[in-house]
Amino acid sequence: MEWMKWLEGRMSMVNVRKVVEATAHDGEAISALCRLVLDKTTEARRSMYAALVLTHLSPADKQQFVAPYSHAFIDKILSGTLPIRPGLLLSLLYDLAPSTTLERADLFDYCLQGITDGTHHDSCRSIMIKLAAQMARPYPELLTELHETLQLLPPGLPPSIECAKKKAFIIL
Repeated sequence: MEWMKWLEGRMSMVNVRKVVEATAHDGEAISALCRLVLDKTTEARRSMYAALVLTHLSPADKQQFVAPYSHAFIDKILSGTLPIRPGLLLSLLYDLAPSTTLERADLFDYCLQGITDGTHHDSCRSIMIKLAAQMARPYPELLTELHETLQLLPPGLPPSIECAKKKAFIIL
């Protein structure tokens, strides 16, 4: 597993692509990346790089090898013990949704709370809007709840949040 050493130092997108190539279609390697993200003893930077690599895997690899970890990722996000910003894992869950997130009302509630929480980074709030909209799509009552939450957002939002909000309103 030569690629593991690339997760230790600063990691460029070139190295991210190298790790993606080295782990492609390798369930054991991808599982190792997932465990790095979930292990509380993993250094924050290394955990972040492992999550970054997971977001760049092919859709097939994500569905086959990462999806089994989706509930563990959700639990880690909701526990508040994630050593990195939740945006990378939320983005990964968005790629895996709706099959892996529909039954997790606690994740939907987390996203609704985070959307209006100005302490989260703009990118996290944007992906929370996208993920909540995707999760709510089959349920009219959840769409209504999301619509009401988005109405609470003040004017003059950063462009990323404004764009996610507009796209969410399209499905509402």
